[in-house]
Amino acid sequence: MEKESADRPLYHPVSQPGNSVLRVVTKYRLPIVSAALAIAVVVLVILAVELASRHSEPPQPVQNVILLIGDGFGLGQATLARAAYSLRPGDTLPGNPPPLTLDTFLAGSSRTHSADTLVTDSAAGATALSCAQKTNNRMIAMLPNGEACQTILEAARLQKGMRTGLISTSRVTHATPASFAAHVPERDEEATIAQQMAAAGVDVLMGGGRRYFLPNGTTGSKRPDEWDGVEQMRQDGYTVVETTAELEGFASQGATSGKLLGLFSLSHMDYVIERPATQPSLSQMFSTALPLLQNSNGFFLMVEGSRIDMACHKNDAASMVKEVLEFEDVAARVLDFAKQDGHTLVVATADHETGGVSLGYQADPLVYPVYRYDPRVLWGMNISVESAAAVIEDQAKAAVAADPNTNLTALIDASIKQLYNVSGSSSDLAEAAACLQYDLQDTGARQSFPPAVGRVVSHTCDIGWTTAGHTGMDVPLYAAGAGADAFAGSLENSDIGARLATAANVKL
Repeated sequence: MEKESADRPLYHPVSQPGNSVLRVVTKYRLPIVSAALAIAVVVLVILAVELASRHSEPPQPVQNVILLIGDGFGLGQATLARAAYSLRPGDTLPGNPPPLTLDTFLAGSSRTHSADTLVTDSAAGATALSCAQKTNNRMIAMLPNGEACQTILEAARLQKGMRTGLISTSRVTHATPASFAAHVPERDEEATIAQQMAAAGVDVLMGGGRRYFLPNGTTGSKRPDEWDGVEQMRQDGYTVVETTAELEGFASQGATSGKLLGLFSLSHMDYVIERPATQPSLSQMFSTALPLLQNSNGFFLMVEGSRIDMACHKNDAASMVKEVLEFEDVAARVLDFAKQDGHTLVVATADHETGGVSLGYQADPLVYPVYRYDPRVLWGMNISVESAAAVIEDQAKAAVAADPNTNLTALIDASIKQLYNVSGSSSDLAEAAACLQYDLQDTGARQSFPPAVGRVVSHTCDIGWTTAGHTGMDVPLYAAGAGADAFAGSLENSDIGARLATAANVKL
């Protein structure tokens, strides 16, 4: 047998008669292979060192925490707002809606049940976020045993000297903002909540609800006593503003310290769809608050898109979309700040979902449903269902007073056509008429008619609702900035509160 030659190639091409055989010169085979392996090893070492250095870089410390709460905001609301934002009348469906800013930092979801029911209210939902503990519905920063729980806002101020702020489009004494700076067993104790919030030392407090800060006897007051919260807070060093112009005037002064109280309406601020120029947007309030909050100790700020929830309680798709888009706008501004700052954690979520909104509606259970919904129609609507229902109720009262046999179905149909330029189905109109008749028999406490109007209008767009209340659905969770990795996955709402406290380095 022929002895194996050191110069023999690694591969032996088969020789065929008449073909030239590929000859591999192998004299320098081993040196070349060795050099290649050496180069590969060096490259791998360099990559390993680079990756190790990246992973060994310490995470940016959290100095500021901004919590955005979309009250009643679920995935259905997000989906509808995304579609409506990019589609206008005349556009072709489906339109391939681009992502919202919120979509770009979606991290997971929140499980929202309270301590005593699978369907939470805003009081228990906000308390889980503020105190990191579950409580019963209707309780504001108190536990089921009646004990008060320290909130993240209180801990941030007392333990670390952080500046604090609460911004809302509801009354500032409403359940969500109240759950960060007050402690009462019943959310309706708003007169007490106002006094506690005035004494809580919050640096920036803005929203609606002036009626609980005015003494009894003052126009618009809902207080049972003579306490004057506006005057007390002014004496405590707050600058008080009540209009957009006054807020802009304050902002133009460039103040970077001091305390600010903004009460822009007697009750809740108006829906975006009909908000007057005298009331600022969430983004205007945030932009004015930011310079006051920034300092070397950091700050905690909660911003609530409150009226998403209230629009959904009325089954009002058009108002809900515009409320979500206002929430989206402030989220974009907050995210821009966090990116520039580098030491700010941004978390956005909801306390619960409201309305059980469905994008697709089956009007007749005997007819197979059509797979569609059309958000384009919503842009032609410029009145909230709440206001529209009040208009129709007034018309109905006058009509019934003149003629007890007034056809309420026909009256509602004509009014909705005039107000919304849509025609409701006969079954929806009949249901709305029954609800209106029911409400008219009461002194005004009943509220079955407004959501019935909302359903008449929404169903013309194939948008459905399962309830005029809350649902037990999980809600989206968004996180960005320093410490955002801790908020990935499906979390209990109380776990979100605990992780916020950990990020802020405070103990609850």
